[in-house]
Amino acid sequence: MPSPGSRYGLVAIVEEQWGLFPRAQAQETGMAGSTLARMARTGEVERVAHGVYRWSGVPHHELEPLRAAWLQLAPRVPAWQRVPSQGVVSHRSAASAFGIGELPADAHDFTLAGRRQTRRRDVRLHVGALATGDVVRVGGLLVTRPARIVADLLRTREDVEAVGRILSEALRSGLDP
Repeated sequence: MPSPGSRYGLVAIVEEQWGLFPRAQAQETGMAGSTLARMARTGEVERVAHGVYRWSGVPHHELEPLRAAWLQLAPRVPAWQRVPSQGVVSHRSAASAFGIGELPADAHDFTLAGRRQTRRRDVRLHVGALATGDVVRVGGLLVTRPARIVADLLRTREDVEAVGRILSEALRSGLDP
């Protein structure tokens, strides 16, 4: 049985992170790995990605895979304390987070300040400097603004018409000045 402090500490984190938490955050509360394994076995938590869990009873969300991948980038840092250098949702994934455009987010795109690698085939890491004005919070995630999304997509040679639709929808929705 986890100590009350570790369980309450974890619940406080989960409440602010869409019901999700990385193993590292559970350990930061003092929870033993064996306790987390037992919780997964009994169905109290469900593994949604390598080292990322969802508290049982929290409803699934269409952005859950993206959120889990983002949490993996800096697993010890709570979502509300993240800074852009630790990873920002970008490119197609950012457009999807805003709900604009029709480009499928077939992989999770993130822009980071420095070079990193991942073993995940469904994650694309981009290296780039992000100005303060390039990033906003969307549903708790750090996401590039629509103007930056358009610039990033054009830089990676996406279909110009599809990028134009993203820009048009962003402007029509008042998402970018």
